[in-house]
Amino acid sequence: MPVSRLILPSIPIISSLLASTCAQVVNSSSTSAVLPLTAAYYGNTFNAEVTLGDQSFLVLIDTGSADVWVSGEGWKCKRAGASSKAGCEYGNQTYDPSTSSTFQPVDYAWLGEHYGTGDVVGPLGTEDVRLGNITIPDQIFGVVNTSTNIGDKVNTGLMGLGYPIIAQAHPINYTATSSNALLLDRLQYSTLGVAVEGITQPAIERSFGLTRSGNLSTRELRFWHMIDLGIEPYFTLALDRMAREQEIGAGGYLTFGTLPPVSHGPFVTAPVEVTEAVPPSFTDGKRQTSFWTTTVQSVSWNNESDSTPFQAIVDSGNWENVFPPKIANGINAGFSPPGKLNKTTNYFEVDCDATPPANVAFTVANTTFQIDSADMIWRDWDGTCYSTVEAAATSLGITLPFLGVPFFKNTVVVFDVGKDEIRIAARTTGAVPGSPSVVPATGAAHHIAPDGTLLATMLVAAALSLAVYV
Repeated sequence: MPVSRLILPSIPIISSLLASTCAQVVNSSSTSAVLPLTAAYYGNTFNAEVTLGDQSFLVLIDTGSADVWVSGEGWKCKRAGASSKAGCEYGNQTYDPSTSSTFQPVDYAWLGEHYGTGDVVGPLGTEDVRLGNITIPDQIFGVVNTSTNIGDKVNTGLMGLGYPIIAQAHPINYTATSSNALLLDRLQYSTLGVAVEGITQPAIERSFGLTRSGNLSTRELRFWHMIDLGIEPYFTLALDRMAREQEIGAGGYLTFGTLPPVSHGPFVTAPVEVTEAVPPSFTDGKRQTSFWTTTVQSVSWNNESDSTPFQAIVDSGNWENVFPPKIANGINAGFSPPGKLNKTTNYFEVDCDATPPANVAFTVANTTFQIDSADMIWRDWDGTCYSTVEAAATSLGITLPFLGVPFFKNTVVVFDVGKDEIRIAARTTGAVPGSPSVVPATGAAHHIAPDGTLLATMLVAAALSLAVYV
């Protein structure tokens, strides 16, 4: 499908989880939240508990996408070769809207999300969502009834914390006939301080032939009102490593409006950049923020280094660091014995007891961050081991490097949606750090309306033709 076909005819605005977390919080017992994470899939995926109404779920935390969804009662797995729900590798919890007194269906849009690992499809609804001490009323989310995507045997959904310019909700009268079609006619979520004052819900709905009435509140349309509610406009991830043979365990923390209780060094600041590899046709015809993207200034390993800068998406939903091919090939050749590229998966297979290259590090914001050797190898369910460094693939002329889970395990990362910046500190051992004042977060974002891997992989995977079931 030509990239040029992804220009959006108009931009409906609906409330997303990140906007609501920071801008719609009411009935909260706190102005911050600390959520412990559960690591699964041998420390490759990280999940937090989310409560919808009175039903709780573990969902994947993904800074590379914007939609929020859980598996619905009676959902179907239609992954190729799957004979039952077990083929999609989800956990056992499912959401049943019929038992909730606070669920309301959304009759003007549906969710259709295309990931690199498959698709999820289902209706949208609103529900009271609780994240630790924070309650978000009437939050829009997806209730997935069909999936070709694959989970981690623990989670049953996903919490997207990325920019909304490529979110994948669709008008109710749109029919998708392929995975690629899920990239078209998308409804944009009002997530991160988008300057969209003056846009009303009836006008948006008329442009798509929708029927729901009522206006979006100012809080839904303007992120910076969260400051008035006393919640600092940032969230933070600190991911813990487990032993390589441990399948499930404690995974660290996701926090809103405060720092996690882990030790770390000083923070450095990197602005969120427009992702140059993403064509304007993916972002409403404008060059604007689409991912949590920053510049990696150099990468080093063994006695080698490469000082050619490149942009990378900071993505907690990607379990590898994905580097330009020259760098990735050099690092994987530095394993003893060397990694061998599996051309089917694009992963480098390594011996589980291989010695990783020494002193793997990268530089961001003029600061060098080390990757612990323990985070250079990951194992699959079948016992096969792989390097955590992958070569960025190119599709449709788009190449997207990532800083993924291995990066997060060695850092504390603050995503400041108020200042449009990322702050990074190296993880250390010892006492819990003191005041969160080391991470000031004030002011409002001034970027043009944004959209969003998992989400970024939809760009790389856009040439694929997987089945969609609507």
